[in-house]
Amino acid sequence: MGGLGEAFYFPAAMSLIASYHGPSTRSRAMSLHQSSVYAGTIAGGALSAYVAERSGWRSSFEVFGALGILLAAVLLFVLRDPAKPDEISVAAAPGPGAILRTTTACAANTGRLPAIADTC
Repeated sequence: MGGLGEAFYFPAAMSLIASYHGPSTRSRAMSLHQSSVYAGTIAGGALSAYVAERSGWRSSFEVFGALGILLAAVLLFVLRDPAKPDEISVAAAPGPGAILRTTTACAANTGRLPAIADTC
């Protein structure tokens, strides 16, 4: 179940971080986020074991479950997705057919496949 949750969480987190940070701070924010994920996993496991040893394993679930619900409530009211005025709309983006036609035309004219930044 944890892996399934992570599959949805990570792309959304990276998108939100990229929305809040410009090119000069984005890599630092993403690295801090990823480091915090691993530090939290290690510290959470150790702290959970401590709570379980002192008060029983069920209390560990209750404590961390309550903290998770509290964090979710705070984020629900505080965290907003910033507006992105320079986003390309889906309607304006080329479809797969246009991309395939451009690629085959470039290959036919130049004898090679275009790179990402190439123009024909």
